[in-house]
Amino acid sequence: HFNDQVIEVKQYISVNDNVKLAVIEKKPNRDIKKIVIFCHGICEYKERYNDVSDYLVKNDYLTVLYDQRGHGNSSGKKGYIDNYLDFVEDLHYLISYKFQDIL
Repeated sequence: HFNDQVIEVKQYISVNDNVKLAVIEKKPNRDIKKIVIFCHGICEYKERYNDVSDYLVKNDYLTVLYDQRGHGNSSGKKGYIDNYLDFVEDLHYLISYKFQDIL
């Protein structure tokens, strides 16, 4: 059964300006080949990519899905961004936080 082979962790990560990003990490219960981070588009949300994520996990990839600020379950004014660089900084922070031990 697929769910028996997957470790799923849901959490919120606070970025520099106290916005909380909703994050789901899915990994196989065995050795990992690669890491894939999903960055959704404007007016989308992380769960939209669950099918692709599940396929990758079945094939030994670790996946990270997160809602960008102002989207889905993340905090921030819905659909609003002061500066598009905030998205880039959030991704950088997420990578640094989640993978600090391998960077």
